[in-house]
Amino acid sequence: MHHVFKGGELAADERVVIERLLKRPIADDELIDVASLGTTVQRAPEGAERDEAYRRMLDGMREMHKHFEGVPEKELEALIEEAIDHVRHHTE
Repeated sequence: MHHVFKGGELAADERVVIERLLKRPIADDELIDVASLGTTVQRAPEGAERDEAYRRMLDGMREMHKHFEGVPEKELEALIEEAIDHVRHHTE
């Protein structure tokens, strides 16, 4: 499970807990990302398995890059911001 909050959206008791965990005060406009990883911990790949995962990641990034060739950087930034806003407001 995964949730993103702004510091100012937290109830007083929630804010105290988060600040205690972070060991510092949080700002009202600061984004707080809370995720539960469950009880299963996946091990990091090693050796050849790690090399293959890295190669697949790079291949995926190269494939994604092809879709954005020629798109102005400001337009890409706007699209990313729009996607982030959509996720924040349309998740559980």
